[in-house]
Amino acid sequence: TIPVTVQTTGSVAAGYFANDPIITPGVVPIDGARVDVEKVVSSVCYIDLDGLSEGFSKSVEVVLLDIDGNALDHNLFKGSVPSVIVDLSILAMKTVPIDTSGMLLGVDELAPGYELSDITIEPQSVEILGEKSVLDAISSIELMSFSVSGAYEDIVTLLSYKLPDGVSLLGEGQVQVYISVKEIIEVKEYENITIQAKNLQSGMSATFEQTSLDVTVIAGINQLALLFKEDIVPYVDLDGLDIGTYTIIVKFDMPEGFLDENVSSATTQVTVTISK
Repeated sequence: TIPVTVQTTGSVAAGYFANDPIITPGVVPIDGARVDVEKVVSSVCYIDLDGLSEGFSKSVEVVLLDIDGNALDHNLFKGSVPSVIVDLSILAMKTVPIDTSGMLLGVDELAPGYELSDITIEPQSVEILGEKSVLDAISSIELMSFSVSGAYEDIVTLLSYKLPDGVSLLGEGQVQVYISVKEIIEVKEYENITIQAKNLQSGMSATFEQTSLDVTVIAGINQLALLFKEDIVPYVDLDGLDIGTYTIIVKFDMPEGFLDENVSSATTQVTVTISK
């Protein structure tokens, strides 16, 4: 009893896909003289796919092969030429984009102060298989729903396809989804904040040409809710300066969590006169 394999040649028509052929039975019996039967190490049936757009179920003769892969003469064996039934399924194939528009649930229920920033997926399209009449009516494929309710950070997840009846996939069955959730950014203005002097030498006094300024802070809405005007300290560093008049860059002391890029002012430098 010899196992049977299938070898295909050629390619199906453009826009179609051939599933792996199914053979019945998977083995064939060989009867003959021992010296001949022992030459048989495998058997194969050949299927030509060239230009096919429809499947079939038919009987196909089996070729007996020796150890070198050479075909053996069927006349060496008793009975008729062995054959198997080959079932070949050929389906239409189509590449369509993935539709993410209705994928997310709870977008309006993110953590307070957060918003959905972006959604990206990989891959962005999928190859589907089915009857041509079914695929012709499909322009995109949706993904299974996913809830982002309460989210406050980026999410990476795998989602499966929502396939219509009669449609199957060619390739991976899930999509990598990247969901970007960002804190809502707010701009807030703080007016007339007094400029302070730091590191003024002992016994010296500093006179500012401009004593206060307006400050703009750009940060997350939750972070800004905890920021008060008295937390913002604009200052000039007078370290090492002696008597005289100087134009000095204004710097800011801010609470933990705020960076230099969060704070700005139309006034970037001030004139300071140091005297005894």
